[in-house]
Amino acid sequence: MKRYLKSFVTAIVVMISVFACRESNDGNANPVLTPGEKDETGFLAVNSPAEGAIYYTGDVLTIKWQSYGPVKGVNIFLFKKTELRATIVENIENYGIYIWQIPEGTRDSHHYLIKVVNSENRDEFKFSESFSIFDSTAIKTAQ
Repeated sequence: MKRYLKSFVTAIVVMISVFACRESNDGNANPVLTPGEKDETGFLAVNSPAEGAIYYTGDVLTIKWQSYGPVKGVNIFLFKKTELRATIVENIENYGIYIWQIPEGTRDSHHYLIKVVNSENRDEFKFSESFSIFDSTAIKTAQ
């Protein structure tokens, strides 16, 4: 019964966020590079998180990318649509993987993107596919 309740609550949370987060971009996007700007250089590819993946605050998200060329270090950012929401990490060595714990207080949305940027050349970057983050306390309260 608990398993069905958890699935039901998850479905409700997803449905609410789909309809509730239909916000518009008011032009305040961070000029650092937005999801509309696509890197055509082919230096980076973001493999994880996967499109449509669902995470909850407190979860560990494994960010994976590949670089094709001389990329020594990267910066990683969290975007919600075109708005920079958080700097996850800057100037880390390019190992192709970073483990990030999603902080409590991250707002519900299915419009999140990860941006991986060559720390030595801001023009070399890629965005992940969109994924969702939801408040884990809503699930815990329903159990």
